[in-house]
Amino acid sequence: MRKFIAISVLWFVVAGIAFGHGFGQTLEKAVGEYAIDVDYDVEALVAGELVRFNLNIWNEDRTEQVAFDDVWARIAPQAGGISFAGSFSRPQVGSAGFSYAFPRPGAYDLSVRFQKGGEQIVEEVSLPLTVGEGKAREGGGSTDVVVGGILGLLVGVLIGFFLKKRSAV
Repeated sequence: MRKFIAISVLWFVVAGIAFGHGFGQTLEKAVGEYAIDVDYDVEALVAGELVRFNLNIWNEDRTEQVAFDDVWARIAPQAGGISFAGSFSRPQVGSAGFSYAFPRPGAYDLSVRFQKGGEQIVEEVSLPLTVGEGKAREGGGSTDVVVGGILGLLVGVLIGFFLKKRSAV
């Protein structure tokens, strides 16, 4: 039984890694010999809800990532102004990125610029974003996830306890 559980967990972990973008959306733009890739972890952008943006740059045929030191990003409403701007170092593991909650629904531009050794790899790239109206949630918040995780852990402990007791008889 332990082998089955271990293999099942490993299966889902490997599948999660294989499907790199998960269940969100991806914005891509070809720029010369590079492909800019910005993905985020939700199906639709909604005002007031936190979203994680991952920022990547690939060679033009998308077979390998291009080395960079840091990436600069800016979110600006298309009507004018700036909502967010920042620079992020490339982490040793995972993608460079940031989390952001849009203050209002509407049309935005996400601009990114990748740099290596203080020099730009590509010109600044602008990607359009559409943010929808926030809506009241009926569930599915982080509290639900925590409660579900605790309940799942308890059920697992109980099943393990009864299986252990049953094999001892």
